[in-house]
Amino acid sequence: MTHSISAKQTHTKIILMGEHAVVFGEPAIAIPFGAVTVTATLTESPTDPTIDCAFYKGLLTNTPDVVASLYHLVSLLDQDLNTTDNSLALTITSTIPPERGMGSSAAVAAAVTRAYFNYFDTNLDDHTLRYYLDESEKIAHGSPSGLDALMMVINHAVLFQKPDHFISIPKMPNGYLVVADSGQTSQTKTAVAMIKQKYDANDAETMASIAQIGSLVKEATHAINQEDLHTLGSLLTANHEELKKLGVSAPIMDALQEVALQQGALGAKLTGGGMGGCMIALADTNESALKIADALKALAKEVWVHPLKEDL
Repeated sequence: MTHSISAKQTHTKIILMGEHAVVFGEPAIAIPFGAVTVTATLTESPTDPTIDCAFYKGLLTNTPDVVASLYHLVSLLDQDLNTTDNSLALTITSTIPPERGMGSSAAVAAAVTRAYFNYFDTNLDDHTLRYYLDESEKIAHGSPSGLDALMMVINHAVLFQKPDHFISIPKMPNGYLVVADSGQTSQTKTAVAMIKQKYDANDAETMASIAQIGSLVKEATHAINQEDLHTLGSLLTANHEELKKLGVSAPIMDALQEVALQQGALGAKLTGGGMGGCMIALADTNESALKIADALKALAKEVWVHPLKEDL
């Protein structure tokens, strides 16, 4: 009988506030997002090692650049787990829309790493898992903050700051996030590189926006602790304006935000790398969230409503 092992990553992440600025040492707030999952399955391959995923199906040695981070991860796992006597077929199935700023590459890497360790009956602790996720994310994003990797191994909201400092947020307010997929891929690597180039050149507007986003995140942390949804909402909207100044919004993201605010959202912003991807809107009740979600469906590819305080 063919040996088969699967591993599932049961959540990904949503950055509530602080994306991009977090790369430069400012804090960011992230929450787990359990509406989407990814599963990695390993079976014995009758030929050479293969990969079957949304972007590529074929021999491992022929993987295109679009899955370079996956190839790098599998090569590391093969080396570290000494899999040379095994020819494996890796299949990845995911409900996470790729390249939307949800941390799909980190979620895939987490599922794949767990599947490999399970297949070879090897213990995997969180520290080791983080190592493989960080290595994969360097290839996927160039200069990752480390936040995506962290969020794959914990199941609650955090305040995160590079290089690896985070504080658990024990209690989120009673509210709802509406998450709208624009249908356009998020250009995370391009956006990070663009901002870094400006930052390294001491561009005054870029540095001011990064510092302002950091200040907004600190205010948001206080609002969360006070369970003040209205203040949190206004801070989300202010965060979006700074991201626009950094050049990482897009017409579809601004249009989604405008619809959400017109429908009564307490605040709204893009989330993740930007230049596409997803938009999030804050609502105080499930009824309000559903109203916002219904309006967004005219523009968005997919829409989810997620309790803000849900731990996974």
